[in-house]
This record gives sequence, C-alpha cells and structure tokens, in this order.
Amino acid sequence: MVLAKPENKHVLKAFDLTGKVAAITGGARGIGLEVSRALAEAGANVALIYNSSTNAATTAAEIASANNVKAAAYQANVSNKAEIERAIQQIASDFGRLDIIVVNSGITSNVAAEDYTAEQWKEIMQVNLDGAFYTAQAAAQIFKAQGSGNVIFTASVSATLVNIPQKQAAYNASKAGVVQLAKCLSVEWVDFCRVNCISPGFIETDILDIHPKEWREKWYSMVPAQRFADTYELKGRSLNLGRAKFDPQRCAAALRSILAQSGYGENALFREPRPSCRVVIYLTDLKTQKSFPLTSYESRRCPVELSMTATVVEAGQACLASLAGYEPVTMGSGGKRYCDSSRTIVNPVRQVWAEASGLWPGVLESQIGCVVSIGAGTASIKSKGMDEKMGVVRMLSKLDVHDPEREANAFLQEHTKLHDAGRLHRFSVPDGLRDIKVGEVKEMGLIMDVTRDYLTTELVYKQIRRCGSACVY
Repeated sequence: MVLAKPENKHVLKAFDLTGKVAAITGGARGIGLEVSRALAEAGANVALIYNSSTNAATTAAEIASANNVKAAAYQANVSNKAEIERAIQQIASDFGRLDIIVVNSGITSNVAAEDYTAEQWKEIMQVNLDGAFYTAQAAAQIFKAQGSGNVIFTASVSATLVNIPQKQAAYNASKAGVVQLAKCLSVEWVDFCRVNCISPGFIETDILDIHPKEWREKWYSMVPAQRFADTYELKGRSLNLGRAKFDPQRCAAALRSILAQSGYGENALFREPRPSCRVVIYLTDLKTQKSFPLTSYESRRCPVELSMTATVVEAGQACLASLAGYEPVTMGSGGKRYCDSSRTIVNPVRQVWAEASGLWPGVLESQIGCVVSIGAGTASIKSKGMDEKMGVVRMLSKLDVHDPEREANAFLQEHTKLHDAGRLHRFSVPDGLRDIKVGEVKEMGLIMDVTRDYLTTELVYKQIRRCGSACVY
C-alpha cells in the first residue's frame, strides 16, 4: 500500500520568519525552490541564488507576489569563490542583512569509480563540497559581524549509505564531506551562528527523471512507503532549522512582565536614581569586541549615551546575547549592537571590584559587607570546541579554555581577608548543569531542579546562612 501524503499546510501556521532574510543556493528549482517558497510563506524575504536557470527572476517575482515579501534572483557559480562571495555580499547589501543561508546547490553523475576522469571527479567536488564551504564561509563573515545567523546544508542519505543500482562514488563522497563539514562548523562558529544539515532520501525532482525506469523501480522496492517524498515535505524541516533557536520577543515579554509586577513601566530606564542602589553589567560592543560596564549610575567607564538611554529590557536582552541563538541588542542613538561580555570576559569579578573601588574611595575591603559571586561552575570553551551546551556535536578541546571557576578562585586568593572573615562567598552549581542543553525551554525545569538540589545541600545551606549574616554587616 502506498503511504498517504501529508496535507500541504501553509507553513505560517507553525513558524514565523517575518523580517528575516534568507538566501538559498539552487533556490530556483527542485528542493531549493520549495525551501525558498517555504521561507517566504513564513514571512522571510528571500534571495534565490542560481547558476544556469532561465526563469529564476520570474520565479522570484512569483514568490514575492504570492507571499507579500521581497524576493530577488542572483546568478553565481558556487564553485567560484569570488562569484558566490560577491553574490552574498550583494544580497546582504540589497536586503540590509542576512539571517539564513541554505547551502543547497549540488550535482551528480553516474560513472563507475574506475572510469572517473580527474575532471569528472573534480567537477562534483567543486560544486558539492568546495561550493558548499565557499557559500557557508561567505555568509559566516556576515553572521560574525551581526553576531547571529543560521547555516543549513542540504546533504543526502548518500553520505552514509551506498545507493544501488546506480554508481556515484563521487557524489556520495562529496555529500559525506558536507555532513562532516557541517559538524565542524557547528563547533567552530558556535559563538555567532547555528549550523545544521538535512540529508534527504529520494525526492521527486527533475533530476530523477533522467534515470532509467528500472532504477526507479529498484528504488521504490527499497522504500517502505512505496513512493518518493515530494519537495514540499521538506518545508517544515527547513523552517525548523531556519527559525531562531531562542525567541528574543518572549524574553522581552518576560522582562516586561517582571517590571510590571514590580511597579515599573515596560520602558523603565536602567539608570537608577536612588544612590543606595548600584547596578553594573558587562557588555561587549559587537563591532569592536571591546567590553565595558553598563551602569545604573554615572561612571567614566560607561558610554554616556547608554548610561542615560538604555532600558532594563534592553540590558536584560543584551545579557542573554552570549549565545548564538539570541541576537545582539541595538542600543543608543549610534545604532551599535551589544551582547553579553562573556564572549570576551569569562568572569568579570575583577572588573566589578574595580568599578566598586571607584564608587567608594579608600580601602574597599574594610568598607564592604559582603561579596557574592554566582556561577555555573563549567568552563567556557570558545571557538575551538564546547561541551554540548547548544550544539549537536559533543567536543571537548584542550585549546582556548576559559574557566570562570579559575577566575573566581584567583580573585578569592587575592582577597583572603574577606574570605576568612566570611564576607566573600562563591556559589557555583557544579556538574549538574553539564548535561543540560540550556537552550531548550522544555528543560528549564531540569535546570531549576539541579540548582535547587545544589542550594539545599547542607554545606551550601550553611554558606547561605553565613552570607545572609554578612549582608547585614
């Protein structure tokens, strides 16, 4: 019995990409065309990158008209590094930004492995693997500057299995390379974008029409569903990967709700007029990568325009923008974008101490009642690896490791008098958080459970009591 096809539902019922900009290589035909339509249906403005299509511009116009979005076609050969770089830069310039790149272009050939010429092998690799990297690399330059983005590769089940009866060693090898490339980039680029890979099986496209009837019959016999998938059946998968992992609007709404419960307006300024309250958070200028304190009081280290205009909601969103899924926040009249300082400062305890020293002249240790430092207790492995916090690859590198606990311990050693007097406390939820993917909302309960378990241990409970006593110093 042939498996029934699912209803071709409008994708906006499940996802919303309004205002996002997506570029799709091979976006004017086959799988790429359906992905282009899907992203546009979800509200994204789309750029169709094509090589030889004769109707790409017309297709883009139809997509734009049908979905009330902006769409355009751009010609580029993905195997030519300079061409694809120019096209992607032009797209970012024309649309004002780039949020999603779908690396979809690919070709195949059916040649016996022993008969491949160097030119035939090279052509497959140049388009399928080299072109995939050139495309992702060009987009990554933009994503890195923005602080966010999504890369979606189209690979194939042929990356992990050997298709029969056709012979296509070059194609299979190239797609296996794409899968491994996606894994590598998901780790290397974790600070500024997400990288994922889709590996379709047999999909009804015009590429299959060139194959002999007996091949198709053989393929049907190997597919339990007794049919090939239609291109539109990939729409949901593409959108699931293309949408932001975290919803900044939900974050902003939560912050506004907390403000309302506390009697503040949703646009309450971060600047705090009460002299008894001093708040400081550390942010990083996304363009210059320089960190600075955003203060609720006048400080020579804090840019004046931010000190006077930043809102509590903006500050909260910026603090969350230490993860690739959260977009940096635009603040101030200069239109600059900011994220949490953890991208450049692992544990700003020394910076906070220096800021406090400027507020209260004299020997700070003799004036302060209590210093409380709170952390997750796990090392941050930047750029060269990570201990699966938000990716799909578990990798632990010995290179470029930044340990917040090491910073905290060093600070403790520098201020032993405070520690010995019971006025310096470090609370750290240790190994429990290591196995929790903090980006998953559904696992927030697990995070709370681990934290609660930590706080209710007898030793930590006693430390909290001592900390409370010190706070009324």
